[in-house]
Amino acid sequence: MKTKHAWLYDTTGESDRRQVTILSVTPELVTYYPYGGGFQCKQPNSDHIVIEYVDSFAPDYEWGWFGIDEPEFKGVHNKNQNWNGWECPSFNRQESEQIAKKWFCEGELEFSWDGDSLVIKDTYHLVDGEPATVIEPNDLFNDGRQFYPIGAAEWCWSFWTEEEANSFFDMENTDD
Repeated sequence: MKTKHAWLYDTTGESDRRQVTILSVTPELVTYYPYGGGFQCKQPNSDHIVIEYVDSFAPDYEWGWFGIDEPEFKGVHNKNQNWNGWECPSFNRQESEQIAKKWFCEGELEFSWDGDSLVIKDTYHLVDGEPATVIEPNDLFNDGRQFYPIGAAEWCWSFWTEEEANSFFDMENTDD
């Protein structure tokens, strides 16, 4: 069976409706991956299991704050896409430069712009002749604004809503 995207849920209400990539379906077992990444799952098949196949999942973009350990950078992500449970954010050019200045200028990574493309050169791990990483912008909203998926599906990004980020910042600024 060719892999297909689907909504998977149990009509008894024992599990939430979730987005998956179906690997196989037998009368006894449904094998799938969570959509966007994660470990392979196996679930007993029954009359209560519903699989609704779809061609693709529509993007559901959400703005917020992203960081590795704390909210640091304002960006956007598709709530329907993750990588092994981590977020896959994109950032505008200004925010991308802030990320590059903070994390790439430590002597091991260099960044530069080639037109609208962000070029990252790993000067520490790069083997002679190996090309630099080029991050091309995406027009996520079809309105001309460009966003860069820095570290998407590579780094362990966490997401904070505006309210959660403000609470985090308030706690950091509280004097003990």
